Amino acid sequence: MSIIEVAKLKNSQKYGTIRLNQRDKSEVVKVPKEYIIDSNYSDTLDCVEEIVNNPVYCILNLCRFYALIRDDLTLSKYDGGKWALENMDSNYNDVIKNAMEDYLSDTNNSYDNTRLKEFAGEAISLINDCVNTNKIRK
Repeated sequence: MSIIEVAKLKNSQKYGTIRLNQRDKSEVVKVPKEYIIDSNYSDTLDCVEEIVNNPVYCILNLCRFYALIRDDLTLSKYDGGKWALENMDSNYNDVIKNAMEDYLSDTNNSYDNTRLKEFAGEAISLINDCVNTNKIRK
């Protein structure tokens, strides 16, 4: 799959469709869920290493990807955070809330690197459990 195709798939996550031809707006194709999952799964795994450098992006992407895998929900980063506050271990609510606050404003909360790595590890574990349980292709 080319980088352009992956980018189209990523941009299509909200609606699950892509346009094959920009001139012909009627030519829309439904993107199979497994392709959407495939294109996002590697980004999710990258967050284990990148969460310290890019906490807001990684925290909220892990949340929304878990919502997609577990409950078949397609959410924005912010809404993924809201969902995670209700559906993930409340031990990490402070981490998620800080990321949501930073995402919406110009604040720059400080994050404890150990907590970030713990959160990423927990989120990846939950995601992998869902992937393995549901037999969803990685």
